[in-house]
Amino acid sequence: MSRLRIPTLTNPNIVIRMAESQEEVDAANRLVFRNYVELGYWENSEDVIRKNRYLWLPTRDVFVVADGAKIIGTISIITDSADGIPADNFQPAAVRRLRETCDKLAEISAFAFAKDHPHQHTLLHFLMAFIAQYSFHYAGIDRLIAVCTPKHARFYELCYGFKRTEAAGMYDYVKVDAQLLTLDLCEIYETAPPYGDPHSRGEFFDFLYFRRHPNLRFPVPRRRPVPVQIPAGRPAYQLPVAV
Repeated sequence: MSRLRIPTLTNPNIVIRMAESQEEVDAANRLVFRNYVELGYWENSEDVIRKNRYLWLPTRDVFVVADGAKIIGTISIITDSADGIPADNFQPAAVRRLRETCDKLAEISAFAFAKDHPHQHTLLHFLMAFIAQYSFHYAGIDRLIAVCTPKHARFYELCYGFKRTEAAGMYDYVKVDAQLLTLDLCEIYETAPPYGDPHSRGEFFDFLYFRRHPNLRFPVPRRRPVPVQIPAGRPAYQLPVAV
């Protein structure tokens, strides 16, 4: 992670923020739908959107990448609750073990970019910076969960510090082999001394988890102070060996 270059956005009109209306949520859902149909993850029927209960949970926070009035990207987090998270249908035993830590969990979901927009890798880095900082400081999330293809899992490990929890398997939700990953946000913010030091784990690490960016628009107020103090008695999660 320390060798990765710090990305820059040359378009000042691009803003990453929470969706501000039902119309923006609908636009985000349609963008996900078009991408997932093209990739073969979902059937080409808009009933998929209507019947997908995870898209309509009150525990879902929808974020958008806006270029002026146009939505060019989106991602969501679904906070764990009695309604569960999508990963419950993929590797329920692994999710159950994560819950045993008493961490507040959220799953990254419904990620898509407009295919005709350039610089998607740069935008993805900014989007992940937003997700990490929003999840920890504003939503009070302790640990993020992500499910992606094994190829993309390697990218998430190298760039963002995610860790694999189990062996890959078939994920019926998108009909592909997939990998469950987790990112311990408490560990990141507890073990990076001092707050915002770019030399603690490298400039890219600082970019992702600490640095403020004018293109990222967060709500107010924060729920956690800076620097944060993590309870000393927090149970540790032991990662199983992924093969």
